[in-house]
Amino acid sequence: MYEEIHLNIPQKYKRTGETYDIPVSLKSFPKLKIFQQQTDFGPVMKLLPTLLRLQHKAIVITLDDDIAYSTHDLALILEALAHYKYEAVAARGTFNHSSIDPILKQHRPVALRQGDKLRDIAEGYALVGYPSWLADAKAILDFSQLTKQCFQSDDLVISYALALHSVPRINIHANKDPPHLTALSYGLGSDALHVMQSHVKAYKGCAKSIRDLLASSQTPQQE
Repeated sequence: MYEEIHLNIPQKYKRTGETYDIPVSLKSFPKLKIFQQQTDFGPVMKLLPTLLRLQHKAIVITLDDDIAYSTHDLALILEALAHYKYEAVAARGTFNHSSIDPILKQHRPVALRQGDKLRDIAEGYALVGYPSWLADAKAILDFSQLTKQCFQSDDLVISYALALHSVPRINIHANKDPPHLTALSYGLGSDALHVMQSHVKAYKGCAKSIRDLLASSQTPQQE
């Protein structure tokens, strides 16, 4: 079903300075490759380092380490990617309110209605698949490091980088039952962005920072 599993982690966790003790059992997990690096890029590390390493076109599927997934969910993403060859495919997606970021709306490939499968933001906690050549690694890196709010807002940052190049974000469960995901206890800490219910505020702040960066012409505009 997959060729490799990439686990991207920093040498030290930026928020606390904690180092990672990798269990021997994990090191021997089938098809798993563990990549540690000096810089902690935050939540975008689930995608960004892999994109920067890739020397060939590949399909990359990201997931969160605090969610339990089923093989059925993964199979659905792979099936969708076989059909949508020039899109990012998500098991969950959301519409973006204009008060968060109107530019995401401007870069929609088509007008959206509530029943459409197109979404503004692909929600990373529920699996997202990307053809690697459609994901702009430089934009993801630049956007994610702008502010603390952007550092935390990986779904917005990645979706924004895709939108700038008119890459649609497809929610494969628009007309189906959503996947059955299980949140693990260590992902429900009081400092988690979704637990604090501050993601809208973070998205607004991050989107403004991205717009300011684009306005200053430091990052290429849409192709």
